[in-house]
Amino acid sequence: MEYRLVQELPEMEEILVLQRANLKQNLDAVTKESQGFVTLQHDINLLQKMHAVMPSVIAREKDQLAGYALSLPIDCIDLFPELNGMYSQLPAMRFKGHPMANKRYYYLGQICVAAAFRGQGIFQGLYQAHAKYFGKQFDCMVTEVSPLNKRSMAAHLKMGFEVIHEYEDESGEWRVIAWDWF
Repeated sequence: MEYRLVQELPEMEEILVLQRANLKQNLDAVTKESQGFVTLQHDINLLQKMHAVMPSVIAREKDQLAGYALSLPIDCIDLFPELNGMYSQLPAMRFKGHPMANKRYYYLGQICVAAAFRGQGIFQGLYQAHAKYFGKQFDCMVTEVSPLNKRSMAAHLKMGFEVIHEYEDESGEWRVIAWDWF
């Protein structure tokens, strides 16, 4: 398995195909419960803007996209108005006893592993690649997961993420989680 930064437009297009296949609204209840889901849908223009600031990490097995973990730098947060409520509160949240305002962090926009590659450690590999590529620039990574996405929540906690905040909005309940690489 090769883990690397997104390098070209066709890779972004592959990300969108995998994302569509795993969107919450495109899955039946049994699949959502057992395999998890992704919530936000991106388009190519949005991905290009994000990648121009900070590239995302992908996992490839030969010519197949096995998974992706989208980088969402602070400079791009305004592209996601649905995250503004949580994001405006983030500096006051505490992680490992310290306010997030004192930490160098970025947001992970979304992670997804293709069905054929699940259970092979790719989820962990994507996060480890993020730590490799961005660990010197940042102290930690922040993301949020719906508690309804039990597979994702369990995988994040197993990876070492810690819940730093819980909230509810019009789309449901959310857990803001952080990971400090170590």
